Amino acid sequence: MRVPGVKVLMMDGVVAGYDIRPATIDDVDALVACEEACFATDRISRRSFRHLLTKGHQATRVLCDPAGRVIGYAMVLFHRGTSLARLYSLAVLPTERGHGYARKLLGAAEDAAAEEAAFLRLEVNAGNDRAIDLYQQAGFRPFGRIDDYYEDGGDALRFEKALAGTPPSLTTSESSGVASARSSSTLSPAPIASRSR
Repeated sequence: MRVPGVKVLMMDGVVAGYDIRPATIDDVDALVACEEACFATDRISRRSFRHLLTKGHQATRVLCDPAGRVIGYAMVLFHRGTSLARLYSLAVLPTERGHGYARKLLGAAEDAAAEEAAFLRLEVNAGNDRAIDLYQQAGFRPFGRIDDYYEDGGDALRFEKALAGTPPSLTTSESSGVASARSSSTLSPAPIASRSR
């Protein structure tokens, strides 16, 4: 989207002038709109966003275009008393995909997680090949699968990344089963939006 009077430059595949910042309670409407545009099921409710942003142990980053419109977000939840963080949700509006925004949001989520945790985990729909590729390219490794995880009956693949140290689950034998499950899935035009629950 071009804004009159704003000069934009391409930089690393992302338009300069776009901003990633911490989410505030004022972003709830935009976050809900993003949920509705990106997810058919397992949506985060307005009430849940309000609770998480005001009382949750979380770090949520929003990506805004040069006009200040929220076009994507990433939410990290922290597990008190552990070195684990969880990428709970990452979404980019369908009209804004294909510009590297998900990769930038993922990087911002990793940075936020690293402030409090040594490991970042996530779940992703086993049929969402684009998101799976994004996570693998970012250094996430599979370590498990959960059948019938999502509201629509979809299976989830579990991934993790060491932000510092070595993730404990990378020494288990679970990761070999995920690799074979991944290679047997069909390529689909799935969006780069993923959800844990």
